[in-house]
Amino acid sequence: MKQGDFIKEGFSLFDKINHHLVINYYSILDIELSPKQFMVLHLIHEIEPAKIQDISHQLQLSMSSVSQLVNKLEQGNYVSRSINPQNRREILVRIDGKGKDFFKKYEEMDDLVIEKYYSKLSLKETKQFRDFAQKLYNIITEESDHV
Repeated sequence: MKQGDFIKEGFSLFDKINHHLVINYYSILDIELSPKQFMVLHLIHEIEPAKIQDISHQLQLSMSSVSQLVNKLEQGNYVSRSINPQNRREILVRIDGKGKDFFKKYEEMDDLVIEKYYSKLSLKETKQFRDFAQKLYNIITEESDHV
């Protein structure tokens, strides 16, 4: 088997894992968001407070596209906007009501999945998994910075 075949087999297995987890656990979250809305919400959660410009840059979406996505999230009470007191021309976006509830449930699901499945891996295997993911992330981000 070639290296590419092993990679494809690994991807296929992760697809099956994710499919199983989505059906059995994450479907409980009752997500009413589009994939792009979810990506924006998740990024805001990571870098809160987020600026529209930062979201646009990190997700490589146009400013108007991000603004429309944030509008939808704001209408759904997932996020709120406020003026940046240090720079009144900037708008800051924060997780709000339904967004806070969503991430609380999301964290509970993650904890449940970790406890039920990933905890069965040894500490050494868990560290290897994390180290592999970090190495692959570094390779991908370094390569994409040169494109």
